[in-house]
Amino acid sequence: MEDYKTRGEVEAKLGKTWNTMELQESFEVLGFLFSYCVVKCKTTGKKGSLDFSRFVFDGSPVRLYFGLSWE
Repeated sequence: MEDYKTRGEVEAKLGKTWNTMELQESFEVLGFLFSYCVVKCKTTGKKGSLDFSRFVFDGSPVRLYFGLSWE
């Protein structure tokens, strides 16, 4: 992964992102495999997948989920 300084930079390159709390609010996580997870949208019931990675902003590590792909 590239070196990003802000979440905005990540989103400019990778599209919409969710942190762990936002992910839990929007999706039910059905499973994890390495840097990939399968999710179900809480509002629509649609299933999809997300990639995730750890980023560091101002010295604080943050896990962001991105690359939503619907089944």
